[in-house]
Amino acid sequence: MLQGLVVCGRCGERMTVRYHQRGGRRIVPDYLCQRDGVAHGTAPCQRIPGRDLDAAVGTLLVAVMTPETIAVTLAIHDELRAQAAEAELAQRRYVHVDPENRLVADVLESEWNANLRALLASTVGAECARLRDDRRPMGVTSWPRPRDREPGRYARRSPTE
Repeated sequence: MLQGLVVCGRCGERMTVRYHQRGGRRIVPDYLCQRDGVAHGTAPCQRIPGRDLDAAVGTLLVAVMTPETIAVTLAIHDELRAQAAEAELAQRRYVHVDPENRLVADVLESEWNANLRALLASTVGAECARLRDDRRPMGVTSWPRPRDREPGRYARRSPTE
């Protein structure tokens, strides 16, 4: 499940996955850090049994992927596609206008630019939200602000203190 995503805690390299069968049971994964071992003919840096790790990640994934989060993701995707279509339509209108109609061309160009700015703002907003969510541990719905964590640490002090 996590192939290419697990990073070794010792050396920082990406770990590979190996599947094997234990005691005639199901096939289970092990995550191996073997890049340096392959390059230099040494033993793997470390090995992590993947059965429990994959089960824990699967449980978190099921907990996080609620119908609401899927609906929000699809709504954002639809909004971005609609804004991209509006920007493309505005571009086509601008390209097909007669250059002699400068006033019409100016209006169409300003509409096209406004659509591009709206699309850029939405794309940047969605990407910022994605990056913020990527840094948040699974299951955490909001980050505490620094002032919430340590009340006195960020308080302003008067110049006489």
